Amino acid sequence: ADPKWWGAVALLNPISADFHYLRPGLSIHLLRNIEENFRFYDAVRIFEVGKTFVDKTEGFEESSTLGMAIGFKKGNPILELKGLLDQLFQELGLVEYFFRNLSWDLKFLDQGKSLRIESNHQVIGYVGISKTEENVALAEIFLDKLLKLVEEEKEYEPLPKYPSVMRDISLFVPRAVRVDEVLEMMQNSAPLLLDDVDLIDFYEDPNLKEDRKSLTFRLVFQADDRTLTDEEVGKAMEKI
Repeated sequence: ADPKWWGAVALLNPISADFHYLRPGLSIHLLRNIEENFRFYDAVRIFEVGKTFVDKTEGFEESSTLGMAIGFKKGNPILELKGLLDQLFQELGLVEYFFRNLSWDLKFLDQGKSLRIESNHQVIGYVGISKTEENVALAEIFLDKLLKLVEEEKEYEPLPKYPSVMRDISLFVPRAVRVDEVLEMMQNSAPLLLDDVDLIDFYEDPNLKEDRKSLTFRLVFQADDRTLTDEEVGKAMEKI
């Protein structure tokens, strides 16, 4: 990929033509590493933490970035990579974050199968499928932004006084429907009672005549001031 479109910073005196730019991101190098290791392994999982540099009007911006990549010769690694990101955020204590449609073209990612990651109205990274290798998933997290948000969210809350209620729901949806779209609809349907919703099972059978996939979600309902009744949870489930 031509680094010029990505806002790469050019060096005045490069040591060679191959090193004319400071790296604006980690994904291209991770993708190359995955492709090289596919000669020896059926599955490759790698990560890197390093400095990246992006050209800005007022000069270049240096930042710390976490890059992650998973490649399978057979299978789709995007769910595993997204699950690792969920686990990372939860371990760090980042509570409020969302996966949204990717709103800009990164050239090396399939935009229709990629997501930006937002928290507190800031983009803190992206995750998606490689445009050239459909069995490779890539993610980059902007660590400076992430760690600042984590510091701000380090607040202690008392344990809930009242028990939560869990319900599972399975959907048979067109294959083109994105998981983040379904999650957003659920969160918007019953926002007062719905405390959390997660994808817990995914099944896509290429032998099915219908172009569809099965999604199973776990919904957690919680109230701060009372124990929820079956009727309240039932009404919320009907809305969803």
